[in-house]
Amino acid sequence: MICIVILLPDSKFVRLVSVVDHLEHPNQKPVEAMRYEDAREFVQANHFAIEAIPEANQPWNLRCVDDRENRTHENGLPDIAIPGAGLGLVMDAFAGLNLLEKEKGVTIHIDAKRIVEVVEGVVGEISFHTDEDNIREDNPLICAGCGHCAGAIKDPEAYLLTDSAIHFLKGSLLPRLTEQGEKPTVYKGAHGAKAFFIIDAEDVGLPAQSGDSQAYVYNRALHEKAIREIGKRLYSGLYVERVSEDEFVEIFLRATEKRVGETVFRLARTLPKYRILQGKEGIEVDEIKEEVESPGQEVVV
Repeated sequence: MICIVILLPDSKFVRLVSVVDHLEHPNQKPVEAMRYEDAREFVQANHFAIEAIPEANQPWNLRCVDDRENRTHENGLPDIAIPGAGLGLVMDAFAGLNLLEKEKGVTIHIDAKRIVEVVEGVVGEISFHTDEDNIREDNPLICAGCGHCAGAIKDPEAYLLTDSAIHFLKGSLLPRLTEQGEKPTVYKGAHGAKAFFIIDAEDVGLPAQSGDSQAYVYNRALHEKAIREIGKRLYSGLYVERVSEDEFVEIFLRATEKRVGETVFRLARTLPKYRILQGKEGIEVDEIKEEVESPGQEVVV
């Protein structure tokens, strides 16, 4: 077992992740990691402005962080990349409530459908994806091609989900989306990410592909913005003894960090990580240094 402590830049949270046999995605083609100079060039050449930064009650144009997303900004690419897209946010909300109960020793009484309604009220319709392999195999799990969402369903404890949450997701929400005619985005081809980009600016977007380069792209600033609003709305409809709104939202943010970290280390832990910021003189790209040691040692990011 490898214990990993992740210290994110400008973050007050420390995430501890236990990794057991975490391998790169099985559908990963051999690639050469993206060097810092190439990463800066990729960002400078391909970034775009998110002109309409989403607010509450406005539809969010969401996609997953998946590197197989091949649309361009000019050809229908959703602006905002977060793990699992809308379905990932629903899972984040369930995970936040679960962590709250564990840490505060409280019992939350809320209808699961209400949780979905709150998420939809913030970002709009629940989006999700799969891939061509799972469509071809007629997989009954309609998000089976999403490493983040399918990973959570297969290993709920690692993703802070309860058995009851999984039962609702598989037995109610996903069938409802199918009945409503909601169809997943279907990604094609193999994973070939050369880097993992973390965007800590609300007005910056980035495609996952350009030329022969692929990358995971994560709009962390906007993900956190969505989680804050979801947390506030859930809190306003609940009575949680001895827990303030700020504490409630902070727990939701930590639950989300843990879930994102789980997916990053399962699918992209060996890739170089780069942080994108909006600086005084334009877009800045910083490399997130990683020190990988032998099993049993800590890895600090």
